[in-house]
Amino acid sequence: MQLSVRLSWWHRLVGWLATPVPRPASVPTAPLPAVGTEQLAGQADGLAVLVKAQGPASQPTPLQVICLFDSSNPQDIYQSPPALPAARNGLVHVDQALGGQLTALRRAGHFRGLPVETLLLTPPAGTMPATRLLLLGLGSRAIAATSLESLLEQVGLTAMREALRLGVASYSFAANVQDGGLTVVPAPVTQALLTGTFAAYRTQQYVAAHQLGPPPTVRQLTMLAGPPTFAHAVAGVEQFFRYQRAS
Repeated sequence: MQLSVRLSWWHRLVGWLATPVPRPASVPTAPLPAVGTEQLAGQADGLAVLVKAQGPASQPTPLQVICLFDSSNPQDIYQSPPALPAARNGLVHVDQALGGQLTALRRAGHFRGLPVETLLLTPPAGTMPATRLLLLGLGSRAIAATSLESLLEQVGLTAMREALRLGVASYSFAANVQDGGLTVVPAPVTQALLTGTFAAYRTQQYVAAHQLGPPPTVRQLTMLAGPPTFAHAVAGVEQFFRYQRAS
């Protein structure tokens, strides 16, 4: 009797071990958006914010804003890592479109990349589709890493004020933080930029309401993102507007 029970138990064990273990179902990965995909992610006070999967070198716009860390190493955008590989690096594409002049300006000290330093350029015909190109400094990468959100709030404010000063109806903005070699979480970056952007925009509305200056001309801001970060950027913009409605 005991032998029969032991054999029965052994047969069950062998059968259990021989049963194939089902593999977990694979989770489908959402395809990346095609270059040129854009989405209206929010609007308030007469200003619409779009997110577009596009690089700054290829974006048609009256004003393209790009951001760079300080020029202590003018070749830093080509050094991957920490910078993104050249094929995915928007700053490299701009430099190449301008025949290396972005790097040359930095090497010569004409644009040092100090925090919120600006330099307005007019791309030569046939180089970039943007009418004007605004360089905006981010300062030291090491310092920016410790206070990135407060820095980007000032960057967003400065970019909007420059756009208003130029009187454009729309402009495109590329933060280029990851291009420059700093890994970030996209959503908080987007929200910090928009906090500064809308602060500058609402200040101009106040100025106009009190007859101290003209009303804001900008009606559309397009925030550029690479296809891998497009969805994160959209989520960041949407979250910013949810916070705005709740406050």
